[in-house]
Amino acid sequence: MAHGWWRRVRPGSRGERGFTLLELLLAVGVVSVGLLGLLSVIKNGLDLDTTSRESHIALVEARKKLEEMKAVPFNELYDRYRPGGVIGDAYTLAMPVQESTGIKLPTLGNAQGTVTFLTEPQAASRYGVATFDCNRDNDSADAPDASWGLYPVRIRITWLSRGQTRQVELYSVVYNHNR
Repeated sequence: MAHGWWRRVRPGSRGERGFTLLELLLAVGVVSVGLLGLLSVIKNGLDLDTTSRESHIALVEARKKLEEMKAVPFNELYDRYRPGGVIGDAYTLAMPVQESTGIKLPTLGNAQGTVTFLTEPQAASRYGVATFDCNRDNDSADAPDASWGLYPVRIRITWLSRGQTRQVELYSVVYNHNR
């Protein structure tokens, strides 16, 4: 009687069938490689989830700073948020705490924020236009000052995540509604 390789009967086994040690080791190896691949996919998914969550938190914090700036009277805006201003251009993100329970909400560790008023050439480059005349003086090469009718602003949040520096930037234009 001819048997295929899968039905091989070992000599002296009295017709008992089973796996050889070599077949068992090969099966364990194949399963191990598959599980390692699966673990790698899961780890990468968790890393992407963490990066996405951190980026979302940073963007929310940048939007909060922009809203804070919009609440300031326009004629005081530049003096408050320029380098050396009343509030200044750099700040540390505080750990938000849920008011009712005192539970710390998700946040970024060691996060720093900066507010930058863009020069007219920087704003033109950022917004893809030939000129960006913020103070209506018919040139487009000025640095920001208190006479401008609008301020192109960049808010940058920088943090350290798993040994790498990450950042989110939010660009906007704050303008004088009374002009």
